[in-house]
Amino acid sequence: MATDSAGNHYSASKKVVAEYTYDHYSCMGSGCIPGIYAVAPLDEAYVGSTFDLNLPIRDNPNPISAMRAYLDNNVIATSNGPRLQPQVTVAASGPHILTIQGWDSKGIEYRIQQNININVSK
Repeated sequence: MATDSAGNHYSASKKVVAEYTYDHYSCMGSGCIPGIYAVAPLDEAYVGSTFDLNLPIRDNPNPISAMRAYLDNNVIATSNGPRLQPQVTVAASGPHILTIQGWDSKGIEYRIQQNININVSK
């Protein structure tokens, strides 16, 4: 909430839904379930324009039927199993959001997002 010098009041609100990972479990709300384990790159990593993905889904109760990785909103890797391990070579310099999604044979979605910095100095 803010008030300007003329006494006008302004307010804004924003709803935030948080998801986080602990070890290899994807946690949302009050409990943890099996999930994506980000081996590489890690959240807030500084990487070059070519980098390796190593993103398995661990401890899932059902077989994983598909995985996708997105850099911002562009698909950069796909898999038909529980692991994404390609080398990414089409990455533009700057800060980006890496999203990893996976689906098991019962349609349960596993998802994490993390920030990465491509060709950005620390």
